[in-house]
Amino acid sequence: SMSKNSYQKLNCPISGLLSLVGDQWSLLIIRDLLLGINRFDHIQRSLGLSRNILTQRLGQLVEDGFATRKPIREGVNRWYYEPTEKSRQLLPVLLSMLQWGEEWTPNKNGRRMIAVDSRNGSAVRVELRRESDGKRIQNDDLSFKAGPGADPAVKHRLGEFDS
Repeated sequence: SMSKNSYQKLNCPISGLLSLVGDQWSLLIIRDLLLGINRFDHIQRSLGLSRNILTQRLGQLVEDGFATRKPIREGVNRWYYEPTEKSRQLLPVLLSMLQWGEEWTPNKNGRRMIAVDSRNGSAVRVELRRESDGKRIQNDDLSFKAGPGADPAVKHRLGEFDS
């Protein structure tokens, strides 16, 4: 698997995210934190992870700013974890993954998880919208162009070659 450093060398926002949460457990831990599963033993039960792997992953998520660790109560050496804004901003990413998973790895009995508007229970989905006017666009209408932070490798990846 790629190391954190080799992902970061790619100068890509997607590889930047993967350098932080690209192992097989971090996004699932963040999913659980966002669902309110926030105590070590509850996360462990949800994921079936060994204590040492969960301890390592949670420590890294805290170090990288995705969660904060707080004592369950004063004077007790047990902790709960709160997702930070950095984790909460992954909600559209996780929802896109949920939509993809339901489409391409379906359960014969139907959808396993449905994101809903907590105010009225209506199902919610991620869509592509133009920044300028909010108009919905289809996947086929999407393309990419280099931004001001693009280096030659990024421009090459996007087919923008310097002549």
